[in-house]
Amino acid sequence: MLNEHLSQGRLLYVSHEGSPMKKSIVRISLLILALVTIGAAFSCNTVSTSPRQTPPASMPTLVPNPGSTSNQTPTPKNPARPLLPAKVILDGAILKSRFGQLELEPIGLKALEEAAKEARSSARAFTVVVSGYSSNKGPEARNIAISRHRAEFIAKALANAGIPSEKITVKAIGQDNPVADSSTRKGRLKNLRVEIEFMDH
Repeated sequence: MLNEHLSQGRLLYVSHEGSPMKKSIVRISLLILALVTIGAAFSCNTVSTSPRQTPPASMPTLVPNPGSTSNQTPTPKNPARPLLPAKVILDGAILKSRFGQLELEPIGLKALEEAAKEARSSARAFTVVVSGYSSNKGPEARNIAISRHRAEFIAKALANAGIPSEKITVKAIGQDNPVADSSTRKGRLKNLRVEIEFMDH
């Protein structure tokens, strides 16, 4: 009987008692097994199509200017002094060097222009000190040159933003006064910075 069914292309389940089950039950079982197998394969091969999140750019650091406020209570004869802009720090992730050319990220340019605008609108006489720093990678003389080049680039950007060039002083500090560990790339970018400080004249 079993051979007859096999020769006719039919697949029957034979119980322990030797009686065949209904073909429909077998077909349903095979269908369920196939669906489970296909579902498992699909779940393993599914790839997430959600867009990759771009990490945010480094943000300029703003340090409040200690000379921008007065400890005295303002009076009509001694009014409150207008504020000077906060110190702006642009690290190597904002002022980038690409193929020997310096590029200032838009967020850094915006911070620089806002500080320049605030300084121009202040009634206080001021000067600007632009200090360039580097990491400790390479010879000291080269790091001095790198820090000077970066500081001069920012000084020109300040002049383009309306700060008179005679008010701007450029300093090349080099690898001194690090703020991070230069043994890591992230630390080197932190140390490779330019500080813009507005001071009373």
